[in-house]
Amino acid sequence: MRMNKSEFAEELKNRMAKEFAGKKVITREVSKVNTKSLKLIVTNATENEPQVGPSVDLDELYTEYTRRRELDSIAEELSDIIKHAFSVIPSDFGVEIENAENAKDNIFFTLVNTAKNTELLANVPHREIEDLSVVYRRIVRNDDVGFFASIVTNDLAEIIGKSEEELWKLALANTKKLLPARVCKVEDLIREKLEEVFPSDVVNEMIPAKSDNTNVWIITNTVHLWAAANILYKDILNELAEKFNSDLYLLPSSIHNCMVVSAEIVSPDGLNQVVIKANEEDVVDEEILSDHVYFYSRNEHAIKSI
Repeated sequence: MRMNKSEFAEELKNRMAKEFAGKKVITREVSKVNTKSLKLIVTNATENEPQVGPSVDLDELYTEYTRRRELDSIAEELSDIIKHAFSVIPSDFGVEIENAENAKDNIFFTLVNTAKNTELLANVPHREIEDLSVVYRRIVRNDDVGFFASIVTNDLAEIIGKSEEELWKLALANTKKLLPARVCKVEDLIREKLEEVFPSDVVNEMIPAKSDNTNVWIITNTVHLWAAANILYKDILNELAEKFNSDLYLLPSSIHNCMVVSAEIVSPDGLNQVVIKANEEDVVDEEILSDHVYFYSRNEHAIKSI
């Protein structure tokens, strides 16, 4: 007889406690963007050390278990994930996270849907803009190993001594530097991705050259993460509005990027349906930002939800 999710989590917790003796192993339900997940967390066990360690989502592992994957195989994979995570966590991360001077240079902002994240927002500093909320993250690591960032909770904000207003000012200055924005035509980005796999002549056949006057662009960033937040920078939107010589419609493809279309060539009703369909068919739940488009007025330099 198969275990239920609570029994499954408790069994893995006990196994990891034996394997990682001397560390603290807990399981708990955690609010994340647009959803919740059951986490197994391993940290240093002593009270006088910063509680730093990996957090592993158990939901997918439990799904595999219900599909008849053996528990021993799952536990082995979980152990390997934890060991790898400990190997890439910077040795001084626990010290840095309590140092306001170090932390302030690594704070950036992201956007989430307010209505979908009421529980998450109750525990993090944030500010509302239209039907979206700004939340803050701190870079944990950004090197050849990868890009890792953790959300700034109320507890962390208190540790580093920063109010929401101070976090906003830091993030406003930092986000462009830490995650440089990139604005380009959609087809150019697709072409670049395809050229990572196919020869240029094959790509040219797949995507014929188009006019430089293309009015569909995308706002992303150099790491392709949380880039929809760049719509908070009015200079980026104003430059596009000037390029198009029109107001703009913003289509939130996900929390990671945003499409931009000239308001002169389409109606918002049709675009809303595009966003809704994409969210239903192509975007995973935790990456959905909004079910509708936004209007940017180049005269008012302001964003309004539609």
